[in-house]
Amino acid sequence: MKNRLRKILFSTPALTAMGLFVLYLACGFLALPAIVKWQIESQAQDLLGHRISIGVLRFNPLSFRLDAEDLVLADGAGGPMLSVKRLLADFKFRSAIDRAWTIAQARVEEPTLYVSVDKNGRGNFAALLDRLRELKAGKEDQPLLPLVMQRLALADGRIEFADMRLDEPLVTRIETLGLEVDNLSTLPTRTARYRLSARTADGGSLQASGDLALNPVATSGRLALKAIKLASLARGLSDLAALDSSSGRIDFAATFELALDRQGALSASARDVDLEIGSLSIRAPGGQAPLAAIETLALTQGRVDFDRHEASFGELRLTNGGIAASINSAGGIDWATAVRATAASPRETTAPGPWRVSVANAEISNIALAFNDATTGRSLNVDSVDLKMAASADFGPAATRVELRQPKLSIAGARLMAGADGIDLRGAMLGGETLALARTAGRLEIAGGAVRLGVSGLDVRQGSRRFAAQGADFGAKAVSASTGGASPQAAGFRARLEDATLRLASAGVVAHGSATEVGQVSNASLGAASLLLTIADGPPDVLADGLTAELTGAVVRNPTDMSELLRLESAKLSGGSLKLRGRLVAIEGLNLSNGRIQTGFDAQGRFNWTGLMAAAATPAAAAAESPRISGPVMPPPAAMNPASVAPPVPWRISLKSVAVDGLAVGFEDRRESPALAVGLEEIRARISAIDTAPSAEPMQIDLQAKIAGGGQVAASGQVRVNNGNSNLKLTIAEAPLAPLQSYLSQFVDLRIAGGTLSAAGRLRYGDPAGAGARLAYDGRIAVEQVLLEEVEPPRPFLAWGSIATDDMALTLWPHRVDIGELRVENPSGRLIIDEDHRANLMGALKKPKEHEPAVARHATGSNGFPVTIARVRVSGGVMEFSDLSLRPPFGVRMHELHGVITGLGSDASRHSKLQLEARVDRYGAAKIGGQINVRRPTRFTEVDMAFRNLEMTSLSPYVAKFAGYRVASGRLALDLRYRVKDNKLVGENKIVLKHVELGEKVRSPHAIDLPLELAIAILKDSNGVIDVGLPVSGDLSDPQFDYGALIGKAFGSLLGGIVSAPFRAIAALFGSTEKNLDTIDFEPGRDVLAPPEREKLATVARALKERPALTLGVPPTYAVTEDAPALKSLALRDEILERMGIELAVGEDPGPIDPANPRARQAIEAAFRQRYAPEVLDALKRRMDDSRPNDAGASSSATRQPDNASAFYQGLLDQLIAETPISDQALSELAARRGAAVKRELTTVGGVAAARVVLGAVRQAPESNPKAVALQLELEVAK
Repeated sequence: MKNRLRKILFSTPALTAMGLFVLYLACGFLALPAIVKWQIESQAQDLLGHRISIGVLRFNPLSFRLDAEDLVLADGAGGPMLSVKRLLADFKFRSAIDRAWTIAQARVEEPTLYVSVDKNGRGNFAALLDRLRELKAGKEDQPLLPLVMQRLALADGRIEFADMRLDEPLVTRIETLGLEVDNLSTLPTRTARYRLSARTADGGSLQASGDLALNPVATSGRLALKAIKLASLARGLSDLAALDSSSGRIDFAATFELALDRQGALSASARDVDLEIGSLSIRAPGGQAPLAAIETLALTQGRVDFDRHEASFGELRLTNGGIAASINSAGGIDWATAVRATAASPRETTAPGPWRVSVANAEISNIALAFNDATTGRSLNVDSVDLKMAASADFGPAATRVELRQPKLSIAGARLMAGADGIDLRGAMLGGETLALARTAGRLEIAGGAVRLGVSGLDVRQGSRRFAAQGADFGAKAVSASTGGASPQAAGFRARLEDATLRLASAGVVAHGSATEVGQVSNASLGAASLLLTIADGPPDVLADGLTAELTGAVVRNPTDMSELLRLESAKLSGGSLKLRGRLVAIEGLNLSNGRIQTGFDAQGRFNWTGLMAAAATPAAAAAESPRISGPVMPPPAAMNPASVAPPVPWRISLKSVAVDGLAVGFEDRRESPALAVGLEEIRARISAIDTAPSAEPMQIDLQAKIAGGGQVAASGQVRVNNGNSNLKLTIAEAPLAPLQSYLSQFVDLRIAGGTLSAAGRLRYGDPAGAGARLAYDGRIAVEQVLLEEVEPPRPFLAWGSIATDDMALTLWPHRVDIGELRVENPSGRLIIDEDHRANLMGALKKPKEHEPAVARHATGSNGFPVTIARVRVSGGVMEFSDLSLRPPFGVRMHELHGVITGLGSDASRHSKLQLEARVDRYGAAKIGGQINVRRPTRFTEVDMAFRNLEMTSLSPYVAKFAGYRVASGRLALDLRYRVKDNKLVGENKIVLKHVELGEKVRSPHAIDLPLELAIAILKDSNGVIDVGLPVSGDLSDPQFDYGALIGKAFGSLLGGIVSAPFRAIAALFGSTEKNLDTIDFEPGRDVLAPPEREKLATVARALKERPALTLGVPPTYAVTEDAPALKSLALRDEILERMGIELAVGEDPGPIDPANPRARQAIEAAFRQRYAPEVLDALKRRMDDSRPNDAGASSSATRQPDNASAFYQGLLDQLIAETPISDQALSELAARRGAAVKRELTTVGGVAAARVVLGAVRQAPESNPKAVALQLELEVAK
C-alpha cells in the first residue's frame, strides 16, 4: 500500500502536477502580487497621468483573496487624492461560470478622499476626470464590466475638503464614513441593498438606506441629514455665496426614487420630505447685522414629483426671527453682495414646463422685517409678522396663478421712515376667504373674497404734519382688479369692489405749523354696494352705487391758533351714487346734527379757514416739487385732437333731502376792537329737492334758528340751485344789536348797552323782473329799546324807544333804500362839555386815520347807495346840555321834543324840511324850522331858531367865564336866522336882554379884560332892555373857519367900539416908529451904550412915565459865542502891555499889539514861557530858522515877502489869545454891567423911578449875532 502510494506520489504525472501546483503557489503568492503592483504603478502614470502607489499587495491563490495595504492615488505634484489603509477582496470561482467577476466580499478600511479647489477654482480631480473622458471617448456604447459583489463594506472612511479660493482657506472633513452594500451587480435587473452613514467634523450626520440598481441605474430609499452646520455648508458653497458669518442647523429627511433609463432620461420623485433649519443666521460681507436670523424654518410632509412637475407640502413653518435688507449709498443691495457672480458658459436650454406647488398649511410667526435705503433715506421696520394660510401656485412661461385660501396676515409695530417723515403702525391684519393672482399673456388679474383689512395705531408724519388713527378697518365681499388686455398692446386698469366698507376710529390730523391736532374724528365710515374704477383710453371712470357715509365726533381746528372751526357730532349720508365720466352725484338723504361751524377774520384780516386750506395745499405743492420715482407707469391715453374735444359737461349734484338739527354757526370779526361776534344756534332746517340741473325745480327751504344772545330768525321759501334765484319769507325777532359794537366803534367811541332788531318781510334774489333788483327786501323793520353809552366815563349818550317803519324797500344791484314813514319814538340825547372843555359829541366821534383814502372817509356820502325817507315823525324826545367846565356847572334840558322832518334822502339836490318844537327847562320854549340839504349842508341851509323866556341866571356860568361877572337877574330871548349857500354863511342874531343886573366880579382866565360895566351902561335903554343885532358872515370852505371864534369876534368888535377910548394910550405906549424899540444892542465884550441905543431908551422912558401902572424888566444879557473871544483878546492884550511896562486908564481899550516891536516880542515870549515849557519856544524858533531862505536869495526876497519873525510872533500871540481862559463869572459880570448901564440911562437920563426899572436874572442872548449882543426889554404890569 505504502509502495503504491509512494509510486503514485513520485510518478511523473504526480510530480508534474506537484510541480505545477508549487509553481502556481509561487506565482500566486509571489509573482502575481509583484506583477500586479508593478503594472498598476507603471500603467497609472502612463494612462492617467497620476501616480498610484501600493504599500503591500498580497494574493492568496488558494482562497482567491486579494489583500492590499497603504494604497495612495496622488496627482502630478505628489499631492494625495485618495488613500486606503487596507483593501480586502474575496473572489469566487463562480466568476467563470457566471461570466462575471464575482466577489464574495470586499472590504475597504480607512479610505480617505482628498478633495481640494485651488485659487483659480480648479479641483484636484479635474485633470483625472478630463483624462478619463479622453480614454472613454468613442466607447460610450460599450457595456458595463460584468461584476457581482455579494457584499461591499467600507469602514472608517473619511473625506477631506479644502477650498483655497477664500482669503482664509476652507478646510473641512467628513469622518466615520461607513457603507454596506449587499448583492451589488452590473448585470441587468439586479438590485442591491445599501446602507450609508457618515459624520461631519462639526457633529453632523448622514444616514441613507435603500435599493440600488446599476443596469439600468436606479435607486430608492430614505435619506436623512441631521445637525448639518450651515456655516460649513456656506463655506463649502463660497464660490456661489459670500457670507461673513453664518450659523444654523439643517435637518433633512426624504424618501426618494431616482432612475436613469438607457437613453439618459432622468426620473425622480420624493415623498415624506421633511426639512428643518434651526437657529439660522446669515450675514453679508462687512455687514453689521444679520441679513436673516430665523429660529425655525421647516417644510414637512412634502412630496415632489419632478416628472409631473408637482410639489406639495403639508406644512411650511417660519418662526421667531428677522429678515433685513439694505441699499447702500451707491445703490447696491446687501443681499446681492452675498451672491457671487459666476461666469457660466452659455448653453441651450429648453423652457421649463409648468410647475404646481401647494402648501396645505403655511404659517409664519413672529418674524421681524427691516429695510434701509441709503440712496433715498427711507427705511422700513416691522417688529413682527404673522401669516397663516393654505396656498397653491402654478408657475409656467405662459401663465402664472397663485391662490391663497383663508389667508390671515398680522403685522405688529411697523415703521416706514423717510428722513424725519414716516408712518408708524401699531398693528395691522389682512384676511379673507380667498385671494388669487393670475398672469396670462400680459394680463394681470387679482381677485379676493371676503377681504378684510384692519389697522390699529396708525401714525403718519410729513414734516410738521401728522395723521393718526386709533383704528381703521376695510372690508369687502369681493375684490377684483385687472391690468392689461387681451393683446400685449392693450393697456388699462379695472378694479371692482362689492359691499365694501371703510371705517376709521379716533383719527386725527396735525397740520403744518400746529402743535396739536387740527382735525379729529371719533368714528367715520364709508360704504359702497358696488364700486368700479376703470382706467383705459381717455380719462378714468368711477361708477359707484349704494354709497353710504357716517361721521361722528368730528372736530376741525385752525392750525394758526388751534381754535375750533368745525365740530360735528353726527353726519349721515345714504343712498348715494357716483358717475365720474357722467359727472353725476346723487344722494338720497343727508342728515347733520349737533354741531358748530365757526367763521371769521383775525386782527390782520385773514379768514380763519384760509390757514387750514393753506396747510392742506402745502403737501400738494411739496409733492409737485419732489423728484418722481422711476419705474413702470400706466401708458398715457391716446392723443386726441383738441378741436374735436367737446367742452366738459357740468357736474350735476342731486340731494333728495337734507335735514339739519342742533347745528350752530358763528362769525367773529377781530379786525376791529371789540370783536364782532354773531351767530345762529339750535338751527333746524329741512331742505328738499336739491338739484343743480338747469331744468330742475327750485329746492324748498324751511329754517328756524335762535340768534346767539337772544332773538330768533326764520326763513322759508324756494331757492334755485343753478343760479341762486330765491324767494324767501324772512322773519327776525328781537335780534340783539350788541354784536354790532365793533362796527359802531369804527366811527364813534360809544357802547351799545341795549337794543334789538326785528324784521318781517320777503327777501328775493336774482329775479330782476319780479324784485326789481338782484337782491331785494320788502317789509317791516324796527330798531327798539336802544341805549348808547359813552365809554369813559360811562354815562348815557343816546337812546330811543323805537325807530320803525312798516314800509321799507331795500334793493341791491341797483342799490337803493326807500322808506315811507319812519317813526322815532322817545329819543333822548345828552350833549356834555367836560371839565377839559371837550364835548362828548366830539369825543365820541372818531377822526379818520391819516392813511385812509378820501374815498373811504366819505363813502357814506357818495351817491352809490341812494336813500329816501318820505317822512320822519318824532315824538317824546329829550335833549340835555351840560357844561361841566364852568364853575358852577351849567345845564339845560330840552324836552317834549316833537315834530316832523320830510324829504330826507341821499340825493345831493334834495332839500329836507324841518318843523320841531320843544320845551326848555320849566318855562322856556324853542322852535326850529326851515330846510336843509342833508347831504351838503354847506351848499344850502335855511334854518330859523327861536328861543323865548330863557332865564339869564342859568347862563351866569357863561357870563362869569367870558365876562368876569356873575348875573344877578334877567331874561333872554334869541332869534337866530342862518342862511348858507355855496359855503357862504350869512347869519342874523337878534339878542334881547331884559332887566340884566350884574353880580359880583369873578376871576376867569377866559374873561375879556374890558370895563363891562361901562359897556352895559351904554347899551341899556330907559326900560332896562338891551336889544342888539349881531350879524355874522364867513366862508365855510376856509380851513380856519370857526363858528365860535366868529361869534366871539363879533362880540369883541361890538364891545371894543364902545370902550376903545381907554385903550388909545396903551396902543401908543411906545409912540415911535422904531421897530426894535424893545431891543438894546452892545458890542461884543463891551458894556457901553451906543448913541442909537440911548435914543431907544429915551423913547421907552417917556412911555413909562405916561403909564405909571407899568414896570420895565431889564434882564442882564451876554453871548458866549461873541463875548468870550472878545474878553480873551482884551485880557491878553492887557497882560502884554503890562509886561511892556505900559499903564492903561480904567476902562481904556489896550488896542492892537505890534509883533514887530522888540519889546512886544519880549513880552510875548515871557507870556509864552510862563504858559509852556522853555523847550517848546526854542523848538518853534529853530523851526522858524530852518524855514528861512538862503543868503543868496535873502536879499531879493526880503523886499517881496513879509518878515517871518513878525508872522511867527503874531502866531504866538493868536495861540495865547485862543488859550486864555475866560470864566462864567466874567461873562456874568459883563452882563450885569450892561444891565446896570441900561437902568442908569433910564433912571438918570430918562427920569424913570428906579423902582419901576427892575433888573432881572442874568441870561444868555437867545439869538447869535457876530456884530452885536441884544438885550431884550420886558414890559410888565405894576403890582
